[in-house]
Amino acid sequence: MSQNPAEAAVAFGATVASALAAAGGNARTVEQYDALVERRSASDVLRDHRARLVATGLPGLLVPEDADGLGLLEEGGAFAALVAVARAAGTVPGPDIAAPWAAVPTILRLAGADHALQAQVAAGEVRLAVADLTGTPAADRTAAGTARDTVRVVDGEESDGLLVLEPGRIRLVRDAALLPVSTFDPTRPVSTVSRASLTDDTIAGDTLAQGERADQIAVLARAAGRLVLAAELHGTGQELLRLVVEHLSTRMAFGRPLGSFQALKHRTADLWSELSLVGSLVDEAARLLEAALSTGSQSGGADGTGDGDPATTSAEASAYVAAALSLASDTVVHGGEEVLQLHGGIGYTWESPVHVLLKRAVASRVRWGSPHELRQEVAQRFEL
Repeated sequence: MSQNPAEAAVAFGATVASALAAAGGNARTVEQYDALVERRSASDVLRDHRARLVATGLPGLLVPEDADGLGLLEEGGAFAALVAVARAAGTVPGPDIAAPWAAVPTILRLAGADHALQAQVAAGEVRLAVADLTGTPAADRTAAGTARDTVRVVDGEESDGLLVLEPGRIRLVRDAALLPVSTFDPTRPVSTVSRASLTDDTIAGDTLAQGERADQIAVLARAAGRLVLAAELHGTGQELLRLVVEHLSTRMAFGRPLGSFQALKHRTADLWSELSLVGSLVDEAARLLEAALSTGSQSGGADGTGDGDPATTSAEASAYVAAALSLASDTVVHGGEEVLQLHGGIGYTWESPVHVLLKRAVASRVRWGSPHELRQEVAQRFEL
């Protein structure tokens, strides 16, 4: 690459953001939400978004060059580009990025998977979803706190297989029986799969890693997915902020714009300030995670250790990512509630995208650990 790595990352992020905009404008395109809700499953809208993203080269962002990927992780700036893309994705009803194009390439890379498979992922010819059994998020637990018999998989329909993260093992299962279910977020399909079927040794599957190595890879893969989710939430929050500023600037009350009332100004300013903190933490987490992955790849290990600075180890990077996702989850859900109130009754109508964006934030809030669980991870890492 002739460009400076940072410049290349910025340019790539801008390219994909433009592709997302071309595929559906922004959150105002309510007709697209209608299509998704009617199907309650993968629709032409998602397929169109996915095809445009594949055309940009996004699936190969974290895939090394010797496996026909973009090789940005070696050049630097890969996660800066990924974060830019995720922020843009947070404003449109597009497909999942966190699992197939962040966690999956991380797993395949660190597990030393077959280059032909990595090349197929990079080209968008193979799309894999992730089933994480190493933890039990709130969405996969019963009211009594025990693990459900089924595991939720986000945007797994029409995928070519599941990467199953188990304690001490990572497997690729190609024939998992996914059952589409209704979801609170109308823009992103969710399926369930039997937990027993994923751990049954009699079910055909390829073991990619075992033992401590598998657990270390799972930590980094989960961190990659969480980082994208945090950036996406930040993008959703920024879109909510844009919508409320526009509403307060144009909606009149007592002959004056709503935005001229001091109390509403303060609530909007508070949201801007909170989102700024989220953005800074996401960017720092991206820098640390990229350093950890680069160090781990160069040393041939998955633990992020080596000659690099201790701050770039997988444990610390993962803790920063957990903190970023925890803050993003709470901030954007709260911000969405504020924006809904500031829109008044209009925010509850189907013609307004505000409630749809809020639903996405609420659904994402528990996908890879609740804010409370994430804060517990941070507290344990830093002995707080």
